[in-house]
Amino acid sequence: SDHPADFGVGLEGGIEIIKNDAGGDDLWCMAFMCIIGTTSELCTSCKHPQSTFEFVQPLQGNQDHNKEIVGIAKTAAFPLPIEISRLVMEEKQELGHADDQVFNRVNGKQGDGTVGMLTKSLVSRAEYYTHALYLALIPFVWPEHYV
Repeated sequence: SDHPADFGVGLEGGIEIIKNDAGGDDLWCMAFMCIIGTTSELCTSCKHPQSTFEFVQPLQGNQDHNKEIVGIAKTAAFPLPIEISRLVMEEKQELGHADDQVFNRVNGKQGDGTVGMLTKSLVSRAEYYTHALYLALIPFVWPEHYV
């Protein structure tokens, strides 16, 4: 395409190893969201009404005046069940496979994910990522504070 992308959005689920009170390791589920854009008019169109950021029209032929903006956020985290943790740590299984084995299902990560199964779908996989997406947009809402 002749027109470059306005935003790049990425998400990655993962596991954190947290030391517990007994000196052992607990596995916590979490994910990161990253949004990359610029100070262009389109990328900053979601700015807060009280934002003082002013988009400056580029000079003819100069499209490189925009600065990069990067927003990164993390989801809430929660401890994984003991058996899932064991399968991941000791048998080196991916979280999705360990989840499928413990809950006797197939490809749960393509559905409600571990968070959905553990919360009886009170928190869907999509909802789990939504707040992190909103938080990763903060630098685009208040660009003057991030560039």
